[in-house]
Amino acid sequence: MNLRKIQDVKKELKGARVICRVDFNVPIKESGIVMSDFRIKATLPTINFLKEAGAKIILISHIGRAPNESLAPVANYLKQNLGMNVDFVSSIFGSEIEDKIDSLEDGGIVMLENLRSDPGETSNDSFFSKQLAEYADIYVNDAFAVSHREHASIVGLPKEIPAFAGLRMQEEINHLLLKNMNHPVLAVIGGLKFETKEPLVERLLDDVESLYLCGALAHDFYRAEGFEIGTSVHGDSIPKDDLIENKKITIPSDVLVENGARKEYKKSDQVLHNEKIVDIGTESLEELKELSRTAKTIIWNGPFGWYEGGYDKGTIEYLEFLADLDSNIIIGGGDTVGLIEKMSLINRFSFVSTGGGAMLEFLEKGSLVALEYLKDK
Repeated sequence: MNLRKIQDVKKELKGARVICRVDFNVPIKESGIVMSDFRIKATLPTINFLKEAGAKIILISHIGRAPNESLAPVANYLKQNLGMNVDFVSSIFGSEIEDKIDSLEDGGIVMLENLRSDPGETSNDSFFSKQLAEYADIYVNDAFAVSHREHASIVGLPKEIPAFAGLRMQEEINHLLLKNMNHPVLAVIGGLKFETKEPLVERLLDDVESLYLCGALAHDFYRAEGFEIGTSVHGDSIPKDDLIENKKITIPSDVLVENGARKEYKKSDQVLHNEKIVDIGTESLEELKELSRTAKTIIWNGPFGWYEGGYDKGTIEYLEFLADLDSNIIIGGGDTVGLIEKMSLINRFSFVSTGGGAMLEFLEKGSLVALEYLKDK
C-alpha cells in the first residue's frame, strides 16, 4: 500500500506546525492514574521523530465515551513517566491554544483536550475540521485503532491540509497486510455475532490455510449444527452450509460450561438448556496448539471465553504457549492485549496491534477509511 509517509517530508518539518492524531484512549482510574500505557508508548516513535525534526507538535486524541472525560491524566503521564514536556490545554478551541501554538519552539508539544468533548468530532462536521486545520501546516495520522471511524479528525482534517501516515500507522499496515505474511497462516478469531464477522470469515478463507473460530462465533456454528447452547451468548443468524462444511474452519470440540456454581468441561454437543458456555475446553485447546505448531504465521483477535465474567484460563494458557512458539505471532483486540500487558508478554510476540475493530476491518477489507486520505495518488 503506497501511503504518503511522514519520513518523506522530514526536511520540511523544521518549524512546521504539525497536528498529529494519536490514540490516547487508555483506561484511567478515578484517581487519575493511567492503567495501561501500551497505546501511549506505541506512538512515541512518531512523536520523537517529529521532535527531532524540529516540528511544532499539536497532539489530538479522544478518550472514553463520555464528552466530559479528560486527557489531562495522559498529559501528566507523558510528563511524569516518560519525561516528555507537554503543554496541556483543557479545551479544543480558543485564543489560549492559538497563543501557545504561536509561542511553541521547534520540537515543542501542545496537547488539546478530548476531541469528543465537541460533537463535531464524531459527526464529522466540516467546520470542526477546518477549525482544527487552522492550527497546522501538516497533518499526521498515527491513530490506527480509530482509523475505521468516519470522524472529523480522521477523515475531515486530512482533506484540509497535507496529510501523512505516522510511523506506528505504517507499522500496523505492514504487519497486517495478508499478502506480507509467511504461509501457512492460521487465523484465530473470537468475538460476538457471526453476522458481523461473516465477511471477515469469507475473506480470510481466501488467504489463510486454517481458521479457528472461538467464543460466541463458535456458538452460532453449534446452533447451525443443531447443538444446544443453553444460555450462551449468540448472534441473530447462523452460518451458511458452505461455511459449516468448509474444511479450513475449526471450532472447539469441547467447552467449559457454567450452571450456577457448577462448572464442567464437556463435549460441545452435550451442553444442556440451563448451561452457559464460558470458555474453550481442554481438549480443544490442545488441538489448537497442535494446529498452531504447523503455522508460520498466527493472527489472533479476541479471547476464547466469557472474559468479562472472569473466564480467561484458556486465553492465558494459549498466550503462554504462543510466547514460546517460534512463529510470526500477530495479536490484537482490547481484552486480549490487556491480558498480554498484565502478563508482561508484549515483547514476546512479533507484533501486538493497537486495534481491535480496526484490525479486523483491515484484515477484511485490506484498507480503512482513513487510509484513503493518506494514499500517495
